Amino acid sequence: MRTSQAHGEPFSSTTQSVVGGSATITQSATTGRTYYITDLSAGAVQSTAVITVLSSGTNYWQDRVNGSVVVYHKEFESPLRITTGSAVTVRLVVGDTSGTTGSAFINVAGYFT
Repeated sequence: MRTSQAHGEPFSSTTQSVVGGSATITQSATTGRTYYITDLSAGAVQSTAVITVLSSGTNYWQDRVNGSVVVYHKEFESPLRITTGSAVTVRLVVGDTSGTTGSAFINVAGYFT
């Protein structure tokens, strides 16, 4: 656990897509709970992908993951603070959805208060 995650209850979640799919992680909305995203890891095999952090229709952050990168990692200097009481979704959408390439994985870590 990073020091920045010691400010609340830490969480981490991982998912992997099937070939040609996208990967999505959602942390449920809970009254009074605020999520802080500290780290993201992702990978898209043989295809470019877009990773996005969303909550209540708001795009908090987005970046491209190059398919030639084995593992993409983003460590936020200042954690992304999600609106209190809202769910947070991290989505990796693979550019090639033909079913022949593009398997993907994502991991999200942070804490909540």
